[in-house]
Amino acid sequence: MKLMTSLLHRGSSVPRPAKETTGGLPVTITLIPHAGEGILEIVRRLARQVCDQEVTILNLLVFGNIRAHTPTGDALRQVFGRVDWPVTWVEGAACDDAPIAGIQAFVFAGDVGRISLAGRVVASVFTGGGAEHCFIGGLSPRVNQISRARQTEAALEELQTVLALAGFELADTIRTWFFLADLLSWYGEFNKVRTKVYAGVKFRAGSLPASTGVSALNPEGCELALAAWALRPMKSGVGAEEVASPLQCPAPAYGSSFSRAMEISSAAGRQLLRKFPSPG
Repeated sequence: MKLMTSLLHRGSSVPRPAKETTGGLPVTITLIPHAGEGILEIVRRLARQVCDQEVTILNLLVFGNIRAHTPTGDALRQVFGRVDWPVTWVEGAACDDAPIAGIQAFVFAGDVGRISLAGRVVASVFTGGGAEHCFIGGLSPRVNQISRARQTEAALEELQTVLALAGFELADTIRTWFFLADLLSWYGEFNKVRTKVYAGVKFRAGSLPASTGVSALNPEGCELALAAWALRPMKSGVGAEEVASPLQCPAPAYGSSFSRAMEISSAAGRQLLRKFPSPG
């Protein structure tokens, strides 16, 4: 398994992978707990798949009970030795009351660099398909004594900080995931802040990032957490482009700042990034 685990801190620059691999674009490993399977067992199953496929984890998205957050971190360290990738936790109980409802790992078959902030790995950078990529996860304002609007501003400010550490800009963002506590009660307020931030950005793809908005708590007890994917082309003909939904109007038509879907065109093929059926 190829792995470059250079952990960087605020103000540092990230070393790019030495060469582009044939891994192309990221893929996902999705695991649903088997009957009676505990946290340690599902983490071991994840490790076997990562090893068998000879890939590196870019970001781990865990759907589970908040109470399972700490024991899951312990299990990850026990099995992998250390957690040197971003972890995005999405509160959600399994139908059978299992602590973990599911795990989705974004993985890449090639060299990966890491970005850390405040002693925590928050991003993975890699080169594939004729582009440089930055996959960010587990971001949140980490302060819950301020208003929802200010927490949204703080989270988006942290996103821009991490992108800058990786040598990217908000304009390079093609996909976001927002997890809001009690989303429907304040989605309008959240979207107003996001729209204000995006208004000053000329996105490289020519459109707003594709996005997912899900109602979910996070272990930090903040109003929101987020993950994102940024892409910077290195070759002509490589990039991302908005894909319209034939049965829906564009989200900006009703004032929501996201695209329905984005398609990456790369030297390794094409990949469609679309939102879940949620506010976005």
